[in-house]
Amino acid sequence: MKLYYRKLFAVVSLGCVLFQLTCGGLEERTNLSEAAAEFGSTVLEYSLVWDTEELQRNETGQWELSNELGTSIRLNRGYLSTYSVQLVECPAGESVALKWFNRLFGLRMAYAGHPNPEDNPAGVYQSVVENLMEMENRTVGVVDVEPNSYCQLHYLVAGANEETSSLPQDVNMLGTSVYLEGSYNVSGSEEWTPFLIHTPLANGVLNNLFADFEDQENSTAMELQTSGEALLIQVERRLAGFFNGLDFPGMTASELERQVLRNIVNHTESTVTRLLP
Repeated sequence: MKLYYRKLFAVVSLGCVLFQLTCGGLEERTNLSEAAAEFGSTVLEYSLVWDTEELQRNETGQWELSNELGTSIRLNRGYLSTYSVQLVECPAGESVALKWFNRLFGLRMAYAGHPNPEDNPAGVYQSVVENLMEMENRTVGVVDVEPNSYCQLHYLVAGANEETSSLPQDVNMLGTSVYLEGSYNVSGSEEWTPFLIHTPLANGVLNNLFADFEDQENSTAMELQTSGEALLIQVERRLAGFFNGLDFPGMTASELERQVLRNIVNHTESTVTRLLP
């Protein structure tokens, strides 16, 4: 009976810490480490962050950038629906040779299937819509897991639903994964042509885990062993990369949608940081 109440107290204490963190009390991360140590499991804090390189804000508030095709782009409005993010266990029985082959040559597998939360407790399955004109870094969830070994992170972009948080008022994002509205200017032209990319398509990616965004060489990929600690899992996306390879006058609407979905996952990176007590 004493053990029961001890566990109950630990869970309630963790719940209080998670509530404070979700509500913006990031100074409580020290308490996350203490709570993790209290009952032996690992606390995972998931955060969505942005790489704003190659972007410039003009006087009207639009994002301005150019892609490798020489096309200038102005983004007036944009939204992205992140459906889930989860650590993925290391494959059982994976050979040392296969593990290092994946690290040396880069295992970056696209995967668009919708996850089942019951299959993996090490994830956050509360979808959220992000405003691409603001690109605010945010904590999307905190979970606790038993000791385990993780080798990758799965990030999924998919259509929003009625339970999705931060649904915008100006655009109906139900069933929509990506919404991009703006104009483009082909090199050598003086005319700006409007574009709209509004798609229900989903896409996901399995990324290796790294300790630093500046060092994402496959040979430095980590195997994460969790054992009673607090970890910050950051998923970084590069908005400028969303527009790579977009040939607006030469591609169909469907081709543009699929290229954007490919670009999103190809410009997603993840890091793991241990939060010190």
